[in-house]
Amino acid sequence: MMENGEEMFEMATAYKLGPMVLNMKVRILFLYLFENQILGEWRNNKAHGKGKFWHVDGDIFEGQWADDKANGYGTYTHTNGAKYEGQWKDDLQNGYGIETWLDGSKYEGLYKQGKKHGEGRRKLF
Repeated sequence: MMENGEEMFEMATAYKLGPMVLNMKVRILFLYLFENQILGEWRNNKAHGKGKFWHVDGDIFEGQWADDKANGYGTYTHTNGAKYEGQWKDDLQNGYGIETWLDGSKYEGLYKQGKKHGEGRRKLF
């Protein structure tokens, strides 16, 4: 199936194509059993490069991947409107980031292994 010039495959179809296709840098949409979806770049059968992931609960991550984990810069948006935008390492916030909530509250600062760490500023409403 072609959409916006990008070819998309269902997971079963992609696996049938074999390792030659999965080891190339391709854009594939995987539909998982629980309806999580990923659209992005792949290498060695793992999300690697830029991509977007829709969780079954409606949360969305868009950003950089390495070896199937969020690594580099990315934005995670919760269904309730809360959002984290910043650096990631191994699926955890790590480095500089900004977290915002619907009421206008905001945290801007450093994270380490998914937790606020070191210097940062919090603005509450």
